[in-house]
Amino acid sequence: MTLGPDVVAVGWQSGFFAYGAFQGVEDELRDAAARGVTIRGVVGSNEGGTLASDVLDLVACLGIPGSSARIGVVHYRNAFFHPKTVHIARSDGSQAAYVGSANLTMSGVVSSHVEAGLILDTREGDSAALIGEVRAAIDEWFAALRPGFNEVRSPEDVEQLRADGVLDVRRPKLATAVAADGSGPPTQTGPMLAPLLPIRGVRGSREKEVPEAVVTAVDAEANIATSANDWLPMWRSNPLTTRDLALGGQSGGTTHSTGSMLLKGGAWMATASADFRHYFFDDVFAALMWSVGRQPHLRETFAVFEIDVEGQTPAEHVLRIGHNTSTTMTTYTQRNGMTSLSWRDASPLVRQNENLGRVLTLYRSKQNLQRFRITIAHQ
Repeated sequence: MTLGPDVVAVGWQSGFFAYGAFQGVEDELRDAAARGVTIRGVVGSNEGGTLASDVLDLVACLGIPGSSARIGVVHYRNAFFHPKTVHIARSDGSQAAYVGSANLTMSGVVSSHVEAGLILDTREGDSAALIGEVRAAIDEWFAALRPGFNEVRSPEDVEQLRADGVLDVRRPKLATAVAADGSGPPTQTGPMLAPLLPIRGVRGSREKEVPEAVVTAVDAEANIATSANDWLPMWRSNPLTTRDLALGGQSGGTTHSTGSMLLKGGAWMATASADFRHYFFDDVFAALMWSVGRQPHLRETFAVFEIDVEGQTPAEHVLRIGHNTSTTMTTYTQRNGMTSLSWRDASPLVRQNENLGRVLTLYRSKQNLQRFRITIAHQ
């Protein structure tokens, strides 16, 4: 598909975007905007990573403001904008569309990734109604003004999106506390998407590292600045023991050090009648995406926790959560804990003798069910 003089409308959606993708059609796109071609472009800024400079280049190319072209940026704090479609309409009434996996990025247009795609064209006998649906899905963003959609009407709008953390967000580091002066990576703001289905136990290979989506979600400023009213207590432990803190071998005991803590009945649960063997998997961590572990009955996931230990500065860490789904194993029948927290890089903060006898309280955010807080303190 090209942007020849017979093109009267062009539109696209691209989950990821870089202006360099238009190198081959930049002049045609500029000419199309100048002659009044209907142009609608929607690009994602997933995790805020789209560059403001790329959006500004697109604004300049399309002559915004001052032309009929319209572009928008879609951004969610907890989800990716992921479609990849293109639609063109011609003066003779024919239409063509691309639907596939390639983004409007350099790697997408030069095929440096393995992609799949389908080109439809009414000139080849393909359904005009079906191709029209591709265009309608693009136009709908501008008509419905859905949450997460930001129309760019001027260069000033681009700068505002940068200030709002929608564009140019740098990848934050793990467990990085906010500096005393409040400096740190820009906070990603904006609406969130709720999952359509609470899918758990998706079969797949065991994660050897923290999933990329979790790594890039860590933003110390976002949680530490959260109002205390946002945190809903979900569970409180009994006084912490050597086993809870995985202190085996550190104080002369014989307890095996696993680096994790089993979540059991404790002193209190938000749902008093709940069975702790199911409570954490089915309620507390229900919004997380679980994968199959080393064995079919094991599940694992990762989540961001703000950890506040008495006498220490609160900091964010990514913890691994494991769960055993079996109801026939001795572990279950003897009413042992089926869900565990692995302390990972939070170990130096948590696995301290000073925390023996203190109480751990687990909180979940009311606004983001995938965010958590742990306090360890004397009661």
